[in-house]
Amino acid sequence: MIGKILIIGSSVRHIVCSAKKAGYDVISIDFFDDLDLVRCDKNHVKIEDNYLDKAIAKLSFDHVVLSSHIESFDIPDTIKAKILGNPIDKMREVNNKLKLAERLDNLGYTQPKFYEDAKISTVMKPIEGGGGIKNRLIKRIEDIPEDYEGFFFQEYIKKGEDISVSCISNGIDTISLTANEQLIGEKFLNAPSPFTYCGNIVPYVGKNSKKIKKIASNLISDLELKGFNGVDFKVSKDKVYVIEVNPRICGSLDAIELSTGINIFDMHVKSSIGILPKEEPISKNFSARSIVFAGENVRIKDELDHRFFRDIPKVGSVIQKNRPITSITVSDTSRRKVLNRIKFINKKMLPRYLGIEKER
Repeated sequence: MIGKILIIGSSVRHIVCSAKKAGYDVISIDFFDDLDLVRCDKNHVKIEDNYLDKAIAKLSFDHVVLSSHIESFDIPDTIKAKILGNPIDKMREVNNKLKLAERLDNLGYTQPKFYEDAKISTVMKPIEGGGGIKNRLIKRIEDIPEDYEGFFFQEYIKKGEDISVSCISNGIDTISLTANEQLIGEKFLNAPSPFTYCGNIVPYVGKNSKKIKKIASNLISDLELKGFNGVDFKVSKDKVYVIEVNPRICGSLDAIELSTGINIFDMHVKSSIGILPKEEPISKNFSARSIVFAGENVRIKDELDHRFFRDIPKVGSVIQKNRPITSITVSDTSRRKVLNRIKFINKKMLPRYLGIEKER
């Protein structure tokens, strides 16, 4: 008997709703109170950064699932033993890109070169944290900030495909569920930087998909990770570079579930206690989740249509420029049709719900 599961993260709507669909009893804590999240968890708790301990102390639960950005907080010892998935120390180790790079080198995986000092034609990245928003391309000396403590510099692979692989593991054996095209820095989604993560299209069906999935499953097993984990790659001229490992349930969840019909949360829980699926899932269509960012300050003037949008903010909410407004989820018979539908919904439908918020 699993009992009640607490889900904690910066944004957990996708995880909570997946858990509810699978019949799990869950409660959740994150930094938003999106309408579709609250519909899945009426007892959801929205918190500010410094109130996490107090929020946890008031709740009763049997197990914990950690999502994005929580590894940077002080997690009480009383709940560490209740985590389903990777232990918090393992998450922190993998999320530290310098420690991960050293581990990848020792294991023999291909990755872009790392530099501790500033260098031209590199990408400056935070040592910890993902999403790509803080990444900066260093084209010339003037691009290098005076203080880059907490950042490192990595070889810039200019051309290639951005791919991720979603895996499920019991800590020893790993199954690659899907290879996913990543939407990175998409201007039509108002991405605030060329490196910003904007979502996924599932499946990725390029010629290297089987090779990439094999590398991902080997890597997750080598790192002894458990539950759902993601690996980000750059594929350039048949060379596969490992970019990042995400030791948690990732944002690709929606698109994977829409494409394959599987339930990610159920797989995460079962694999955390040693039970793996017997085979890889089969994609029945092309599906996507795309994140739309605010090109300027906007106010939500009407409730977004739940058929097309996820992560739905409350009416009256003000979304600041460069912050995510909502997500669009679609399915169709081809990648091209999926992209066209995203663009249509973003351009023709979303503006109906938005008003310009003038700066005061």
